[in-house]
Amino acid sequence: MSIEGRIAIVSGAAGDIGGASALELARRGADVVMGDIADRDCAVDRIREVEALGRRCHYTRVDVSDDSSVKRWVEEAEEVLGVPDIVVATAAVVTLKNLKEITFEEWRREFDVNLHGYFYLARTVANRLVEKKQLGRIVLIGSAAANGLTMALPTYCITKISVRKLAEALAIQYARNGIRVNDVSPGNVDAGLSAEIMRNDPSVRPLAESVVPIGELSKAEDIAYQVGHLCEPECRHITGSTLYVDGGMNLKVISDYGDDGM
Repeated sequence: MSIEGRIAIVSGAAGDIGGASALELARRGADVVMGDIADRDCAVDRIREVEALGRRCHYTRVDVSDDSSVKRWVEEAEEVLGVPDIVVATAAVVTLKNLKEITFEEWRREFDVNLHGYFYLARTVANRLVEKKQLGRIVLIGSAAANGLTMALPTYCITKISVRKLAEALAIQYARNGIRVNDVSPGNVDAGLSAEIMRNDPSVRPLAESVVPIGELSKAEDIAYQVGHLCEPECRHITGSTLYVDGGMNLKVISDYGDDGM
């Protein structure tokens, strides 16, 4: 089976993970509505890749932290392509400051984008699907940062554990409506902000790789593949779950005594 004929809406689509997710869903058969706060020019290569697969693609500049903008975006998507029945929320920001340094404005901005933006998009589409009596899939991009605390970006960690709970709550709320909701949590990724940091300071890469049990960073395409998998019809019994794409970072090693694997 495939997602042929389905309509996916992807936030943060000008970014690495959002763009890769849009392309993966198109490969699996979906038409794609892409949105980001960035101008269309920033996503033009991805748009062309989606269209080259013979899929319809529509791009909108949208600020997901504004609930009215999200509502208009979903309405526009329905007018242009139809009611979206796949949601992938990837838009996120991060502030590299500890709790002593971060401003209240920066704190609010992270929550507005990383948490509220996810809720606005997921809830708007989910309620529309309920009205239409249609099934759906919602995937929220979380983070392995939800498992602990990195003091250089604590606000990001707090928003991501909130995203995980949001996925669980939405999963329960819409379970009987045939809408499945899951959290995909990447670990250290060679994409987005992380990749930019590593380009600026190459010494960061070996440190990032060293905490990944398999010894290598994940790519945007690794995350996108699992997003696509969760949106397939066969995944009807997976909801409220967290799927780690982190090379084993979430595992807690009690003891390495007698273990030659690490």
